[in-house]
Amino acid sequence: MNAYWGRGLLVFAIIAFGLGSYFLAKQRSGQQGEKVPELNEAPQIITSAPASYTAATNASAGTAMAARFNVRFKPALSRWAEAYKGHLPFDREKVGPESYHSSVSDKLHTYMVGSYTLTFQEQGDSARVFYMASGERLSDMNRIPQNSEPPNVTMPVTREEVLKMAKADAGIDYQQKDMIMRPTGISGSMGGGAAIEIGGHTGDKVFRSMTKTNLDIVFDVDGKIVYYLR
Repeated sequence: MNAYWGRGLLVFAIIAFGLGSYFLAKQRSGQQGEKVPELNEAPQIITSAPASYTAATNASAGTAMAARFNVRFKPALSRWAEAYKGHLPFDREKVGPESYHSSVSDKLHTYMVGSYTLTFQEQGDSARVFYMASGERLSDMNRIPQNSEPPNVTMPVTREEVLKMAKADAGIDYQQKDMIMRPTGISGSMGGGAAIEIGGHTGDKVFRSMTKTNLDIVFDVDGKIVYYLR
């Protein structure tokens, strides 16, 4: 299951790289006196909510981002939640402008929902859910079981159910051959879940390509999504 943890870090490595490029460009443009932030530390999955984002911090940006959320991100979240109805680990109504965390390149916008990281990707005048994860549950997947009990290798969803959800999400009529399902209990402490790869694109054989047609989803024992990448 290290691949899923690695992909999560890869997403935030991209975000970190975007921030680095942004500050470097500002430095080269001749703006003096600004301290370029150090980006030497490895990117981390966000596991706790930051200080509240308020309009008082930046009234103009706050108002613009709130409008963006209502016009683009909220409809995208509603479509995504409907596709995976009954499988979201949080109440979508709790996601709002006040949940905003950060943006990269004005294309990827991250919100915090409890311990969950939720990122939207803008596409022209619309948006889609790009990434969602719980750092805590990903850690469970990668932790060696500490007891001697037989692993729980059951899965909370069927192939047919997943294909139906994936079609509602991506609008693609995926076939059985396009999907791989693995019990999470075979290699970590999160027993009873399902790790799923849909799309068939293997990338460089280390990380799957992040495309509009690939879906990576992990369900926990209760059938709730704890990791999603599209």
